[in-house]
Amino acid sequence: SWQDLLPGFTATQHLMGSHVINIQDNMASCLAHCQATHILDEEQWVLGGLYNFQLTLNSGTWLITSITMTALWSVGNQAKLLELASARAAASSNKK
Repeated sequence: SWQDLLPGFTATQHLMGSHVINIQDNMASCLAHCQATHILDEEQWVLGGLYNFQLTLNSGTWLITSITMTALWSVGNQAKLLELASARAAASSNKK
């Protein structure tokens, strides 16, 4: 999972903007453009795309029920960085 993989990177930054929100009764959707930068030592992988959030209103609070990310472009060696980050994260969790 991404939650297990992200600690293997030196740094990450995920930016979102241009949110378009549609509300109907107690359901909502939110479409947002995103750019995610992943750095591992001197290597970078940058990904751009769209996030689609589905939300439900529950007792006056909006809760995210699902998130789908659709990648539209990327630069950098994704396969290499994912492999290195996965190995680094696994090694770190084995030390605990």
